[in-house]
Amino acid sequence: MLRDVDRARERPGIGVPIHTAATEAVSIDVAAPGEVEAVRAFLEVRIESSVQLLELLESGSPVFRGADGAGRVVAAACVRSDGMAIVQSGERPDVAVGFAAPIAQSCPRLVEVRGDWDGAVALFAALQRSIALELEFQSKERLFRWVHGDTVGRAPPRAPPRAPTRAPTHKAGDRPRGSAAGRLLHPADFTDWDRLRIQFLAEDGLQPSDTPRDRRTAFEVLAHAGRAFGAGEEHGALRSIAAISAIYRTHGQVGSVFTERSARGQGMARAAVEKALQTARDRLGLSTLHLFTEHQNAPAQALYQSLGFVEGGLYGLVWCRDPRATVHSGDAG
Repeated sequence: MLRDVDRARERPGIGVPIHTAATEAVSIDVAAPGEVEAVRAFLEVRIESSVQLLELLESGSPVFRGADGAGRVVAAACVRSDGMAIVQSGERPDVAVGFAAPIAQSCPRLVEVRGDWDGAVALFAALQRSIALELEFQSKERLFRWVHGDTVGRAPPRAPPRAPTRAPTHKAGDRPRGSAAGRLLHPADFTDWDRLRIQFLAEDGLQPSDTPRDRRTAFEVLAHAGRAFGAGEEHGALRSIAAISAIYRTHGQVGSVFTERSARGQGMARAAVEKALQTARDRLGLSTLHLFTEHQNAPAQALYQSLGFVEGGLYGLVWCRDPRATVHSGDAG
């Protein structure tokens, strides 16, 4: 646990040095053009939990950086226009608290804090103290990594099935387990996609933070880029979804993986994620994919490991209500 520091140190202005629990002076500021490459190098070493930050950095979005007295980057953070704050503490959560003031000043409505587990928890706690953010839901997540061609961690291949003595029969409407086929989604799939995303949030007691129009626009961007995937009954509604929600060079982040309750255990999620892996490799030129899932979600972890994902560190998602805004709650993925 971090020990508390006095309030003046918890709320530095941009560019004002702070003193961490270790009494080391750290400067918090927006990375200047000449500092961007140092921030990039810092994040690339921790890419498993930094794909979204690197994508934002690559796009030219302003990124806050924490630097020690020698000018070395020791932490980084950014806040998106939709109110999601993302942090990489580099195992220095005592520095992550210093991002609270500039993030609060630059974003009038925060809906979520995410990043490496220690950094996300520390940053949210600092924001609670500075602007009275209210906790809605917190999730500790396990990070997983998939590398094209890497068989480490992949489940051994199943033995070929014995030929049945007679053809299997199924009730009308039933599908054999694992028979679902994943597909690329198109803008016309928005209604099903949005329905499943709302169900995903509702399972954690959350509601969408943005308008239906904003959600449609965001989905259409993913669909036009070939980064939204789904699975369901043939010629029927989608039952499972997934997306490649962020890309940095040859790395991608998989998110929004969700299957509605009535379709779980039927191979839907596997089909959607397999389509994401195939597309990442064959169409998007990605060699490595990263994702995170709730640390006690054993079925999801078993699925990802069977597809060749290898477990890494911990990630944190903290959804919140901002008392400065009238519209609230968190988006995910």
